[in-house]
Amino acid sequence: LEYGSNVILESIPECFLQSNLITYKYKKPQRVNDFHEKGYFTEFKSGKHLLKIYNKGLQQNNGKQYNNGEQQDLSPNLIRVETAHKHKRELLKFDVHYLNDLKDPNSLELLKASQIKALGNLLIVDEVPFPIDSIESKYYPMLANACNPNFWEGLTRGDQWRRRQMTRVKRHLDEAGQLSIHKELVSKVDSKLSCLIHS
Repeated sequence: LEYGSNVILESIPECFLQSNLITYKYKKPQRVNDFHEKGYFTEFKSGKHLLKIYNKGLQQNNGKQYNNGEQQDLSPNLIRVETAHKHKRELLKFDVHYLNDLKDPNSLELLKASQIKALGNLLIVDEVPFPIDSIESKYYPMLANACNPNFWEGLTRGDQWRRRQMTRVKRHLDEAGQLSIHKELVSKVDSKLSCLIHS
């Protein structure tokens, strides 16, 4: 099951996907594809689910869509976010037993909550490298390391310690105004999924 939505970001998707998206659950992407004029695709794997993010505006008919036979331009900043669950046992967590259960708003709300939680586990930094004058000098070395995905994959201590490090990093980045893209993505996906569920 793949579950997701399309949202329009203020930032250019290619730049966001190539430079600003640092890590998901301390991991680098499992798969990255640059389709040039057709877009940029990033996929993370965690446990039994996948998180996919790609610029939908270029993927569909080179930025075109058709409505009743009429060609319409898609926003170049249109991005798609999907969570993919490959095992039936995973779907039971969302009360999805049969295809018809995907019409149940309660199951859809559970899927939405899972996707918002997944997005919360991303680290997205507005400017990489970020301006030195935006960060207190004593925090700069730590945050500069944190903007390198290899730093997170190299941490060998347990999840609880890594979570504390990520919380600390995000707090300082937020204070420096470096998490606006991340906040925008989470907010717009949350809003879009809510609209789709209750429409």
